[in-house]
Amino acid sequence: MKNSILGLFILLFFGCEAATSPDSGEELVIEYGQTIVDRNISIKFRGVGEDSRCPTGVECVWEGNAEIILQIASSDSTTIYSLNTTLEPKVITHSDYQVELVQVSPYPVEEETITLEDYEIRVALIK
Repeated sequence: MKNSILGLFILLFFGCEAATSPDSGEELVIEYGQTIVDRNISIKFRGVGEDSRCPTGVECVWEGNAEIILQIASSDSTTIYSLNTTLEPKVITHSDYQVELVQVSPYPVEEETITLEDYEIRVALIK
């Protein structure tokens, strides 16, 4: 029984560590307000500047854009960036890292409201 509990604890510990310490080039999912920390960089999802993406169930002339706001910190600086799904920039460089916006979720649906707390983003962290 003790070995089972110890094994579960070790699994949970390393599982949590993997979620907060990504390898370079890995895609990370970050919820609104969450900070992901790597060895030399932290990325915080601070907000959504705009979300004008064309909702499912609607015909639009333009696909729209989602702009997200990130706070990225390293040992030498902390900077606020915006990244976009359609417009530039989609990729930024901070210290020796590139951060690329891969996806913004959830995707808008006609006549449904997305709260800030519902958002999560997928970014690629490349060293």
